[in-house]
Amino acid sequence: MFAILVLAMIGGLFVADNQEFLKTVEKEVNEGATWHYVGPTPIDTKAKQIPLQVEKNDPYILWKLKKEK
Repeated sequence: MFAILVLAMIGGLFVADNQEFLKTVEKEVNEGATWHYVGPTPIDTKAKQIPLQVEKNDPYILWKLKKEK
């Protein structure tokens, strides 16, 4: 029971902390954007993103939301 409560709290914190990102994703997906695997790529300072960072390495992304042209 305690583990479920902890997971629910972590999920709630993630959503609250990344609300602007999640709204942008929802809007762009509704406009036809899809997720594309780009591999470990440096972050794009102009895009909304949730970067990954391992130890002291530079932050990076693995997936990017793109519209097909």
